[in-house]
Amino acid sequence: MPFGAGALHPFGEPTTMNAVNTQPAITRDQEQRLYAFLRVCCEGDSLRYELIAKKVMRTADGTASHWEMEIAIHWLNAMLEIEGVSASDHPQSPAGILDAFVAIRQGRSGNAHYQAFLDTLEQDELDKITSNAPFLSWMQSIRKCKPASVRFDSAYVRKCSDSHLSQRVIEQRKLRAEAQQ
Repeated sequence: MPFGAGALHPFGEPTTMNAVNTQPAITRDQEQRLYAFLRVCCEGDSLRYELIAKKVMRTADGTASHWEMEIAIHWLNAMLEIEGVSASDHPQSPAGILDAFVAIRQGRSGNAHYQAFLDTLEQDELDKITSNAPFLSWMQSIRKCKPASVRFDSAYVRKCSDSHLSQRVIEQRKLRAEAQQ
């Protein structure tokens, strides 16, 4: 008997899971940022990266099945969580995504690792941030430089940041120290 709408697949999943969505649920900009995010998250696991990236691509193309789109949206939400935005709250809203970077462009973040990254940037570099890609790239670069005997934790990330502080942060710290005296 062929599988009709609502029928169960031999493994128990409803066949509607294989229905294709014809509307893209991820913008091209989000798609590109997701690829950078996935490269960091799937470091060393190229098969995992490839499988997830295909789902992201199909979702952006509007050819993803329901379950592929759910997986891509899950990864989009994980990426946007760092930015402080939920894809379900602001679907395809570039303005909402840019608004999430207001504090970032001011050099502030509630995430300790992100703050460490921001402390290495001058104001002109902060002004150019419109995605999470620079942060993810920085995290990947410090991870690659980490000696095998050193644990990758907040202390290591802060140490990397402190060794490359921007003039902006050095001056801010001097002013704070003078104000406390």
